[in-house]
Amino acid sequence: MTEPSQPRRAARLSYFLLLLLPAAMPMLAPVLRGQMHNATSWAAHLFGVGLLVGVYLLNARVALPRLLLRGRAGAYALVVLALMLGMLASCQLLATTFQRELTPPGPPGRPRPPQMMPFVKLPPQGNPQGPATWRLHDSAFILLLSVSVIIGAGVLRATNQRLLAEAEQRRVAEREKLEVELAYLRTQLNPHVFFNTLNSIYVLTDVDVDQSRQAILRLSRLMRYLLAQTHETQVQLTQEVEFLTDYVKLMQLRLTPNMQVQFERPKQLRNGLLTTMLLQPFVENAFKYGVSTSQPATIFIGLQQSADDGTLAFEVRNQVFPVPQSGFAVGSGIGLRNTRRRLELLYPGRHSLRVVERNDAGEFCIHLTLPLT
Repeated sequence: MTEPSQPRRAARLSYFLLLLLPAAMPMLAPVLRGQMHNATSWAAHLFGVGLLVGVYLLNARVALPRLLLRGRAGAYALVVLALMLGMLASCQLLATTFQRELTPPGPPGRPRPPQMMPFVKLPPQGNPQGPATWRLHDSAFILLLSVSVIIGAGVLRATNQRLLAEAEQRRVAEREKLEVELAYLRTQLNPHVFFNTLNSIYVLTDVDVDQSRQAILRLSRLMRYLLAQTHETQVQLTQEVEFLTDYVKLMQLRLTPNMQVQFERPKQLRNGLLTTMLLQPFVENAFKYGVSTSQPATIFIGLQQSADDGTLAFEVRNQVFPVPQSGFAVGSGIGLRNTRRRLELLYPGRHSLRVVERNDAGEFCIHLTLPLT
């Protein structure tokens, strides 16, 4: 037995116990009045409870999924009517069969109808020779009320389960869609970046051999990380920060001298699980819109970690140029909009994302706070 099945079984058991309350309603009045005078009375009423449970099972397992939930409301209404009439007919037949045993004791000369008899035959009033009339007994209304409550409970439960299933399907579809987008990002993380970086490394081989070697090493680690994390949804914080560091270093190879990048992070990081490729889109967005080939500018990347619970605070600031002025503008990864959706899905109510279009210094600012697992 798997662990998730245990709470489901407990929920079903509790729901079944609650179901017995309306099913036992026909027994309530005779028990309170002290009219359960022999074993036949108890057996007959327990049989009636069993009939009500059977009505619930037929409604929940057959009528609801095959008729009502498939849009056949008219056929379902006929089945419900048939169940009610069948319940009344069964109780009438049972009461007629055991009429003597189910008739409660009373004063002489005042015969009472047997318990559980929905229909009673009354003698004519004022005309002894006239035909007798039939009318519904109080037990019929109790039975109909019990059947209505049981059928209504089944409808509510089936509707609730269907709504929950549809909501779960939507969540799964959204998660799968985001994972496909994330997989696309991992395998095609701005291919132009790799090509342009290779061109920059090629130029460096004639100028600075050691720096070109370091660049090749960073590029290989970047690609190895992307390939290794293709099927992973979470990684250690140190791994993600190392990947981010290599990414920033490679982007700096293509910057002109008037561009500055400040990357501040703690020397010692407390490890914790973080969603893969969650921080990179914010940095990529800064290099996309905050780089100029002619004007001086600065990109700030800050990462902090609280000492008590390890909560991560990530900030990116950059100037915004009206028109992207460099090759960094080609491609956009999964974008900030999809990253926001990933945060809402993976960290619901547990993260804070504040986006400032233009702060006091005229910079575009993103501040993200989220817990590490």
